Amino acid sequence: MYCRKRTTMLLRCGQLIGVIMVVVLVVTSLIPVPAGLVIGARDKLIHFFSYYVISYWWFLFFPNKSPVRLAIGLFLVGTGLEMLQGTTAYRTLSLADIFANGCGITLALLSWRLITSRGNGLARKPN
Repeated sequence: MYCRKRTTMLLRCGQLIGVIMVVVLVVTSLIPVPAGLVIGARDKLIHFFSYYVISYWWFLFFPNKSPVRLAIGLFLVGTGLEMLQGTTAYRTLSLADIFANGCGITLALLSWRLITSRGNGLARKPN
């Protein structure tokens, strides 16, 4: 019983952190970029890595949700954020950013499937 409560608590903490990650993503995607900050080509790597980590995190801590549905949802969030950026005077819509987001999500989904299909105890088996 103690172990089950502890597992549930850890799962809830992981879910809360996952929600916080998305909130941080939304906020940082919509605030103005500080003057003098030059990101350049690293921007696409940041998009890729951010969406990879968030996707994988959600796959791990939302075990009762379909990873494919989570991936689609995260892709729609990213696409929506890019579209919102296009409506601001200080950000632009970038198809390359959407592509980088999708690549990060896709790699997270593929690596999740690979790890869970082996049944090695690192993660739950997909439904």
